[in-house]
Amino acid sequence: MGDSRLVPLMLGMLWSFGAKAESEIWLRNHTGEVLEIQTTAHAIEQWTPGAKSVRPGEVVTIARFSRKRGHITGDEAAIVARIQPESSEDGIELRTAMRPSLCGTRIESGAGERSSTHLNWNPGDRRFWVVGAQESRLMWGFPFCQGGDERVEFLVEDLGGPAEAPHPKNDGLNVMTYNIWYLLGKPRRGERWKDIPRVVKGNDVVVFTEAFKDKYRDLIVALLKEEYPYMTTVLNGGGAWFNGGVFIASKWPFEGLKQTPSGLYQAEQYLFDGTECSGEDCFAAKGVQYVAIRKNNRTFHIFATHLQSTSPLLRSSERAAAKMLLQTKRVGAWVASKRIPPNQAVLIAGDLNFDANDPGILAKALANLNAAIPKPVGKIRHSLMMTSPESRSKALDHVLYSLSHLAPTEATQETLIPAGLLSDHFPVRAVYAFEETNSDPISVPNPPSPRMHR
Repeated sequence: MGDSRLVPLMLGMLWSFGAKAESEIWLRNHTGEVLEIQTTAHAIEQWTPGAKSVRPGEVVTIARFSRKRGHITGDEAAIVARIQPESSEDGIELRTAMRPSLCGTRIESGAGERSSTHLNWNPGDRRFWVVGAQESRLMWGFPFCQGGDERVEFLVEDLGGPAEAPHPKNDGLNVMTYNIWYLLGKPRRGERWKDIPRVVKGNDVVVFTEAFKDKYRDLIVALLKEEYPYMTTVLNGGGAWFNGGVFIASKWPFEGLKQTPSGLYQAEQYLFDGTECSGEDCFAAKGVQYVAIRKNNRTFHIFATHLQSTSPLLRSSERAAAKMLLQTKRVGAWVASKRIPPNQAVLIAGDLNFDANDPGILAKALANLNAAIPKPVGKIRHSLMMTSPESRSKALDHVLYSLSHLAPTEATQETLIPAGLLSDHFPVRAVYAFEETNSDPISVPNPPSPRMHR
């Protein structure tokens, strides 16, 4: 073997020696079921069992273990995790095996009793899909000198998807908000845009956020037209570098809006100015869109927005959180400026970026918006996908209702988990019911021209 071939081998060995030599196995649960976990180890001297269950939408550590060659006591060393739904005895094994290699150990993982990275699993009448992935620390393409720090991650998805929304009465409304993660520079993940219309099917109104990329927004809009013939152009303007990524899709006609040559409708909008944002959010035309829709005999008013991210790259989180709360005041004031009749419903929807799991922040944001949040239903209490077992469970996407306008007789909000890893947010669906009425006069406010900032 020549010197040029020895270099990567030696560097790989040094990399291995410098690693912490502790690897982890994660389990991500994208089903509506609590999954129970039983973990055992064979021929491994140093390992620690992790969580015994994982709730819907969460990710946990199954086990931590040493992959040092001296800690592997046999040729068939393995950690085996048996998982099963809480309501079923039909389980499956997730197996992670370690074997000696030239300068350490190599790792193999899979579902079932073989090293398969994709497997159908049918507990009862459900259709689950198990995906395994291994993250190695490579040195110039040489993975065999690893000593630790690798991660094996298993994902369990429900191919059946979430249950359809209940069919609203004539005076009810189903509204979904979905951050679809089409940020500039973010991975496209293949053709995930094709599955987004399936996820949003069956609602009256859908508010999309982070639809920044024109190409993929146009592709999604083309697929939505049959079910949602009324759609707005993307939030934009004010001299911003990028659009605001927000648009509205509706089954019901917009009141008082003009159709553009593209077939989309130009909504009224308010754009935050440079004093009302922080960090990279200031490069985009962030703000609020407003539409009124007429469903049967009632007018509903929808305000769609994507507020300041509280985890910016360019400025502090403290400053960003303060700007987010400032934006809630601006949105609340703009809603009030429309002078909408109090006997009509007003909803505020989107990626609002305040965490409903933080009571203090929630109270401040709702007070600024003069709004209330629907009752949470379902098993999931966060809408931002957890990146690791240490992630906070943040509920950032909401469909609120105004306290100064028609109150619903019932309002629920549910976070859903679609199959396919389509975004870093889960869609949130709100179901509203109102007292029935024979008619609701068409009364769209006619305020002065909306403020345009930037």
